[in-house]
Amino acid sequence: LAAAGFRVYAPKLRDFLALRVAESAADDLAHVVRLAIADARASRLSRPALMSISFGSRPAIAVAAREDLGPELGQLVLFGGYCDFDATVRFAITGHAEHRGERLDVARDPLNAPVVFLNLLQWLAVDDAVDREAVARAWREMVEATWGKMELKAEGARDPIAHRIAEKLGPRERALFLLGCTLAAPGEAEAALDAALANALPSFAWT
Repeated sequence: LAAAGFRVYAPKLRDFLALRVAESAADDLAHVVRLAIADARASRLSRPALMSISFGSRPAIAVAAREDLGPELGQLVLFGGYCDFDATVRFAITGHAEHRGERLDVARDPLNAPVVFLNLLQWLAVDDAVDREAVARAWREMVEATWGKMELKAEGARDPIAHRIAEKLGPRERALFLLGCTLAAPGEAEAALDAALANALPSFAWT
Protein backbone atom coordinates (compact mmCIF):
# COMPACT_ATOMS: atom_id res chain seq x y z
CA LEU A 1 0.00 0.00 0.00
CA ALA A 2 2.81 2.41 0.83
CA ALA A 3 4.55 1.65 -2.46
CA ALA A 4 1.28 2.43 -4.26
CA GLY A 5 1.24 5.91 -2.75
CA PHE A 6 -0.93 5.48 0.34
CA ARG A 7 0.13 6.89 3.69
CA VAL A 8 0.23 3.83 5.94
CA TYR A 9 0.31 3.35 9.69
CA ALA A 10 1.19 -0.16 10.89
CA PRO A 11 0.76 -0.15 14.68
CA LYS A 12 2.59 -2.55 16.96
CA LEU A 13 -0.02 -3.40 19.58
CA ARG A 14 1.50 -4.43 22.90
CA ASP A 15 -0.93 -7.28 23.52
CA PHE A 16 -0.38 -8.75 20.08
CA LEU A 17 3.41 -8.43 20.37
CA ALA A 18 3.09 -10.46 23.58
CA LEU A 19 0.85 -12.96 21.69
CA ARG A 20 -2.08 -12.11 23.97
CA VAL A 21 -5.74 -11.93 22.96
CA ALA A 22 -6.83 -9.01 25.14
CA GLU A 23 -9.56 -6.39 25.08
CA SER A 24 -6.99 -3.66 25.79
CA ALA A 25 -5.54 -4.05 22.27
CA ALA A 26 -8.35 -1.76 21.08
CA ASP A 27 -7.12 1.04 23.35
CA ASP A 28 -3.63 0.93 21.83
CA LEU A 29 -5.10 0.83 18.34
CA ALA A 30 -7.27 3.86 19.14
CA HIS A 31 -4.16 5.95 19.87
CA VAL A 32 -2.76 5.20 16.42
CA VAL A 33 -6.11 5.84 14.71
CA ARG A 34 -6.30 9.28 16.40
CA LEU A 35 -2.83 10.05 15.07
CA ALA A 36 -3.82 8.99 11.55
CA ILE A 37 -7.00 11.09 11.70
CA ALA A 38 -5.06 14.17 12.81
CA ASP A 39 -2.46 13.56 10.11
CA ALA A 40 -5.15 13.23 7.44
CA ARG A 41 -6.77 16.49 8.51
CA ALA A 42 -3.47 18.38 8.61
CA SER A 43 -2.47 17.03 5.20
CA ARG A 44 -5.95 17.57 3.70
CA LEU A 45 -6.27 13.89 2.88
CA SER A 46 -9.48 11.87 2.79
CA ARG A 47 -10.66 10.15 5.96
CA PRO A 48 -8.40 7.20 6.87
CA ALA A 49 -9.43 3.61 6.22
CA LEU A 50 -8.91 1.02 8.96
CA MET A 51 -7.90 -2.42 7.69
CA SER A 52 -7.27 -5.54 9.76
CA ILE A 53 -7.12 -9.32 9.48
CA SER A 54 -7.75 -12.34 11.69
CA PHE A 55 -7.66 -11.62 15.43
CA GLY A 56 -6.95 -7.98 14.67
CA SER A 57 -10.51 -7.68 13.40
CA ARG A 58 -11.93 -7.51 16.94
CA PRO A 59 -9.99 -4.38 18.04
CA ALA A 60 -10.58 -2.81 14.61
CA ILE A 61 -14.34 -3.23 14.98
CA ALA A 62 -14.21 -1.90 18.55
CA VAL A 63 -12.33 1.23 17.46
CA ALA A 64 -14.59 1.84 14.45
CA ALA A 65 -17.61 1.60 16.77
CA ARG A 66 -16.38 4.38 19.07
CA GLU A 67 -18.47 7.52 18.79
CA ASP A 68 -15.41 9.79 18.69
CA LEU A 69 -13.53 7.78 16.06
CA GLY A 70 -16.02 5.94 13.84
CA PRO A 71 -17.35 9.06 12.05
CA GLU A 72 -13.76 10.12 11.30
CA LEU A 73 -12.99 6.89 9.42
CA GLY A 74 -13.75 6.47 5.75
CA GLN A 75 -13.82 2.68 5.62
CA LEU A 76 -13.43 -0.46 7.71
CA VAL A 77 -11.94 -3.42 5.82
CA LEU A 78 -11.73 -6.84 7.49
CA PHE A 79 -10.35 -10.14 6.29
CA GLY A 80 -10.58 -13.49 8.09
CA GLY A 81 -12.15 -12.37 11.34
CA TYR A 82 -14.14 -14.54 13.74
CA CYS A 83 -17.41 -14.36 15.68
CA ASP A 84 -17.06 -17.28 18.11
CA PHE A 85 -13.84 -17.43 20.13
CA ASP A 86 -14.31 -21.00 21.37
CA ALA A 87 -15.10 -22.34 17.90
CA THR A 88 -12.15 -20.46 16.41
CA VAL A 89 -9.55 -21.79 18.81
CA ARG A 90 -11.01 -25.31 18.57
CA PHE A 91 -10.57 -25.13 14.82
CA ALA A 92 -6.99 -23.90 15.27
CA ILE A 93 -6.22 -27.04 17.27
CA THR A 94 -8.36 -29.69 15.55
CA GLY A 95 -9.18 -28.51 12.04
CA HIS A 96 -12.85 -29.25 12.83
CA ALA A 97 -15.64 -26.70 12.68
CA GLU A 98 -19.41 -26.71 12.50
CA HIS A 99 -21.74 -24.51 10.49
CA ARG A 100 -25.52 -24.80 10.81
CA GLY A 101 -25.20 -28.31 12.16
CA GLU A 102 -22.81 -29.47 9.44
CA ARG A 103 -19.35 -30.67 10.49
CA LEU A 104 -16.55 -29.20 8.40
CA ASP A 105 -13.04 -30.65 8.29
CA VAL A 106 -10.47 -28.45 6.58
CA ALA A 107 -6.72 -27.91 6.81
CA ARG A 108 -5.65 -25.90 9.85
CA ASP A 109 -2.45 -23.93 10.33
CA PRO A 110 -0.38 -26.00 12.81
CA LEU A 111 1.84 -23.03 13.62
CA ASN A 112 -1.00 -21.32 15.52
CA ALA A 113 -1.38 -23.99 18.20
CA PRO A 114 1.23 -22.65 20.68
CA VAL A 115 -0.48 -19.25 20.80
CA VAL A 116 -3.86 -20.82 21.55
CA PHE A 117 -2.41 -22.64 24.54
CA LEU A 118 -0.33 -19.63 25.58
CA ASN A 119 -3.57 -17.65 25.97
CA LEU A 120 -5.17 -20.50 27.93
CA LEU A 121 -2.11 -21.40 30.01
CA GLN A 122 -3.48 -20.24 33.37
CA TRP A 123 -6.60 -22.37 32.89
CA LEU A 124 -4.87 -25.58 31.81
CA ALA A 125 -5.26 -28.41 34.30
CA VAL A 126 -1.61 -29.27 34.95
CA ASP A 127 0.45 -30.35 37.95
CA ASP A 128 1.44 -27.49 40.28
CA ALA A 129 5.05 -28.61 39.88
CA VAL A 130 5.03 -27.57 36.20
CA ASP A 131 6.94 -24.35 35.52
CA ARG A 132 4.31 -22.58 33.43
CA GLU A 133 6.56 -19.61 32.71
CA ALA A 134 9.22 -21.89 31.22
CA VAL A 135 6.58 -23.45 28.97
CA ALA A 136 5.29 -20.00 27.97
CA ARG A 137 8.82 -18.95 26.98
CA ALA A 138 9.23 -22.12 24.95
CA TRP A 139 5.93 -21.55 23.09
CA ARG A 140 7.02 -17.99 22.29
CA GLU A 141 10.35 -19.34 21.03
CA MET A 142 8.42 -21.76 18.82
CA VAL A 143 6.39 -18.90 17.35
CA GLU A 144 9.50 -16.82 16.69
CA ALA A 145 11.15 -19.77 14.96
CA THR A 146 8.21 -20.75 12.77
CA TRP A 147 5.81 -17.90 12.01
CA GLY A 148 6.08 -16.33 8.59
CA LYS A 149 7.69 -19.44 7.08
CA MET A 150 5.13 -20.98 4.78
CA GLU A 151 7.17 -24.13 4.21
CA LEU A 152 6.79 -25.04 7.91
CA LYS A 153 3.01 -25.36 7.54
CA ALA A 154 3.50 -28.68 5.70
CA GLU A 155 2.82 -31.85 7.67
CA GLY A 156 5.73 -32.61 9.99
CA ALA A 157 7.91 -29.73 8.79
CA ARG A 158 7.87 -27.87 12.12
CA ASP A 159 8.34 -31.00 14.26
CA PRO A 160 12.18 -30.96 14.43
CA ILE A 161 12.10 -27.34 15.64
CA ALA A 162 9.58 -28.21 18.37
CA HIS A 163 11.60 -31.20 19.54
CA ARG A 164 14.80 -29.13 19.60
CA ILE A 165 13.10 -26.56 21.86
CA ALA A 166 11.55 -29.31 23.99
CA GLU A 167 14.97 -30.82 24.74
CA LYS A 168 15.81 -27.74 26.86
CA LEU A 169 12.83 -28.31 29.17
CA GLY A 170 12.28 -30.59 32.15
CA PRO A 171 10.11 -33.70 31.64
CA ARG A 172 6.86 -32.13 32.92
CA GLU A 173 7.38 -28.91 31.02
CA ARG A 174 8.39 -30.82 27.89
CA ALA A 175 5.14 -32.79 27.92
CA LEU A 176 3.03 -29.64 28.23
CA PHE A 177 5.05 -27.82 25.58
CA LEU A 178 4.58 -30.63 23.05
CA LEU A 179 0.89 -30.85 23.88
CA GLY A 180 0.59 -27.12 23.10
CA CYS A 181 2.27 -27.74 19.75
CA THR A 182 -0.28 -30.54 19.10
CA LEU A 183 2.56 -33.05 19.12
CA ALA A 184 1.26 -35.13 22.03
CA ALA A 185 -0.84 -38.29 21.72
CA PRO A 186 -3.88 -37.98 19.42
CA GLY A 187 -6.82 -36.32 21.16
CA GLU A 188 -4.75 -35.07 24.09
CA ALA A 189 -4.55 -31.46 22.92
CA GLU A 190 -8.26 -31.32 22.16
CA ALA A 191 -9.17 -32.67 25.61
CA ALA A 192 -6.86 -30.17 27.31
CA LEU A 193 -8.33 -27.36 25.21
CA ASP A 194 -11.92 -28.26 26.10
CA ALA A 195 -11.09 -28.34 29.82
CA ALA A 196 -9.23 -25.02 29.65
CA LEU A 197 -12.06 -23.28 27.80
CA ALA A 198 -14.51 -24.52 30.41
CA ASN A 199 -12.25 -23.26 33.21
CA ALA A 200 -11.75 -19.89 31.46
CA LEU A 201 -15.43 -18.92 31.38
CA PRO A 202 -16.31 -16.06 31.28
CA SER A 203 -12.83 -14.57 30.77
CA PHE A 204 -13.22 -14.38 26.98
CA ALA A 205 -16.84 -13.25 26.95
CA TRP A 206 -15.72 -9.83 25.63
CA THR A 207 -14.66 -11.48 22.34
